[in-house]
Amino acid sequence: MAVVEFEGSSLSFENSKIKIEILKERCPRVVWKVDDHIIYDTTFLESFKNLEYECVRTSIYKNSHSPLKISCVEHLTPVFLMWGCTSFGVSLKKQTLVTEAPLLDGSALEYFLKIRNTDLKPAPLLFYAVKENFSFEIGNSRVWVQPWEAFEVEYILDRSLSKGDLFDFKESANVSIYGPEDLYPILMARTFISKEELKISRDQGLLKGVGEKNGFLLGEKYRIPREPAFHKILDLIGDLTFVYPALPKVRIEITNGGHFVHRKIMERLLPYVYARNFTPI
Repeated sequence: MAVVEFEGSSLSFENSKIKIEILKERCPRVVWKVDDHIIYDTTFLESFKNLEYECVRTSIYKNSHSPLKISCVEHLTPVFLMWGCTSFGVSLKKQTLVTEAPLLDGSALEYFLKIRNTDLKPAPLLFYAVKENFSFEIGNSRVWVQPWEAFEVEYILDRSLSKGDLFDFKESANVSIYGPEDLYPILMARTFISKEELKISRDQGLLKGVGEKNGFLLGEKYRIPREPAFHKILDLIGDLTFVYPALPKVRIEITNGGHFVHRKIMERLLPYVYARNFTPI
């Protein structure tokens, strides 16, 4: 059994640790633990209904039988898609009641590279079919979802002073994911924040662990073209695949989304996840 460990700052803490065990069993499975207490195991899909959810700047999950919470998992869960029939055990150390995964460089790249160095070879991604169209609006967020042959996303960020935002910003990206090679560029996209938002958060005592090594300020040089929109796609994938390491066969058009909006999409997809009809393309 191979073990890889990561250490670095998270959103709230200057130091956060996480250990990932590559288990011997050959099946798609991710087990999430805090101090050896299991928070969630994707093998038991129905137990997902017992997880309490809240959202601040990240998705936060709490087992209804434990006061412990885990957050910042959305940068890690997309990585597990790259090895469709591998089982992983994820262990975090308790810092407070909220235990956060380290942000590292603000993307999923460092997680991928270190796990890849264990000689695990990327495998075909797992997908499940969705049989309905739906759409909704929440505030200035708009979402359209329709069945598709694989997983496709058009993500638009449209913020402006005229809408009450702190700055003018517009970015968009469109991706189609059929296999691991399509997912890799998305893993590279770092989390981001504006100078104005960072100052307000710091004044409120938030984002204490955020520094120059775990993300970038808007206006700085991008690592990849359209990096902010690509990172929002990474967040979306992470939020959708926490329940199980497989992607829905859908096309999603989303404007000004966020973790709460992603969660609403996932809630509509849950019946198709529970059907357990996962197949590679």
